[in-house]
Amino acid sequence: MTSSQHSPWTARPPTRCSWPTTTSKSSVRPAPSPDRAAPCTHPRVDERVAPQEADMRSDAPANKPTVMHVFPGQGDFSLDALRKAVQARPVVNAAARRVFPEVDAAVADLGIPALEPLLWAPAQQNVPASAPPGTAQVALYAACVTVHVALCQAGLPPDRLAGVSFGEIPALAAAGAFTVADGARIAVALARALPRNTSGMVWLGVGEKDAIRFLAELGDERVALGCVNGPDQCVVAGTSAALMAVQQLAKHRGLASGRIKLPYYAHHPELAAAAAEFESAVRAYPARPPGLAVFSAAHGRAYRQDEDIHHTLAQVITRTAHVPRVIAAACADRPALLLEAGTGASATQSAPQLSTGIRARAPLADEDFPWPAPGQLPAAES
Repeated sequence: MTSSQHSPWTARPPTRCSWPTTTSKSSVRPAPSPDRAAPCTHPRVDERVAPQEADMRSDAPANKPTVMHVFPGQGDFSLDALRKAVQARPVVNAAARRVFPEVDAAVADLGIPALEPLLWAPAQQNVPASAPPGTAQVALYAACVTVHVALCQAGLPPDRLAGVSFGEIPALAAAGAFTVADGARIAVALARALPRNTSGMVWLGVGEKDAIRFLAELGDERVALGCVNGPDQCVVAGTSAALMAVQQLAKHRGLASGRIKLPYYAHHPELAAAAAEFESAVRAYPARPPGLAVFSAAHGRAYRQDEDIHHTLAQVITRTAHVPRVIAAACADRPALLLEAGTGASATQSAPQLSTGIRARAPLADEDFPWPAPGQLPAAES
């Protein structure tokens, strides 16, 4: 990154996450119960602001960069990347030691094994393939929340949040719409609602228009455009048999492609029954209006203050997730710094191509990301 007069490293004061514990006390007000607090204490949107205005409200100067934490989908998750950061970066270590025990406790009664021990396991030891459905999703969820908390503690709290596909769940938890514990349970509910082992997803090295033409040439209604990740990558979803035809046609056309290692698919209009099942399951977990604007790649906008969050979240299953569109909507009003709240770089890698005013970093994927010592701000970017 090049230097800028709007450096996000020096513009923001240190901000600590307010993570509830059983031993800490506040001299101002009692700490909220662990089951009702978001990972970071964000100022809630003024209730007097109309819902359509609240989504884009900001009190920051026009020339101050918007800091946005972007939560990725399931296609780019590396437990090793998190393990490495936990061992090398004290601020990430501290965040993981807060997040993972709470998440493990929340999903133990759902049959999900404890995941915190994997953080200290030898390299390349990942979630076992034989683990109960939902285990990998809980691991990704906990990793995303950990990175978010670590960024907050490092002096880079978000002004806005964005979720891509599965990433909407940790994004909503980070905004306080769901508790951290309930967000973990929702991750399990999503994994268990989707049909398994008969379908999947394939990425194509083309942009949206070319992907649409490709699918028209394929002529198979079992395949749909699932995600638009950037100007030169899309994801298609469909049955396993149909995806074999996708990859054969891609090879014939000289297009780069690859199977995403998931035992199911999402973002397909034929998944209405799965979406209804998921919505019914997640209504067991209370939702509150988000304390920060949460932009949805599947809906192309922020969740509204009067939103039926359970229904809107469930509809992500049947809708195309469009990353460039939602980033453009979230960053339309002033310069922006996007920070990937995950273990890879898939959700933010194409963002700088969208606008010269957008910069992006992937803290766990960038070895030179300037994580500070606890209580210190990062050095100015170079």
